[in-house]
Amino acid sequence: MSPASYNLSRHCRVCLTCVMHFLSRKLNDLEQRAEELDRRRTEKSSISSVSFINNRNRKNNVLKAEKAIQVGRKVSSRTMFLEFFHRR
Repeated sequence: MSPASYNLSRHCRVCLTCVMHFLSRKLNDLEQRAEELDRRRTEKSSISSVSFINNRNRKNNVLKAEKAIQVGRKVSSRTMFLEFFHRR
């Protein structure tokens, strides 16, 4: 809705128009700043940061696998012990 469509005095319409222009400029400034920050963020993300994350994930996966193997060994040693006394 434009300010002229309101039933306001001329002074109020001028003030409302000023506020709308101010907010519009402020919004444009914020959008430009966001674009600039996004550009900087994407420039900094390089192969080294991706490589770091991949190495970290790989190490975590190895640790999880080692823990699973250890748990598996404990379970299999218990079942072998119990099967020794089991009649066939």
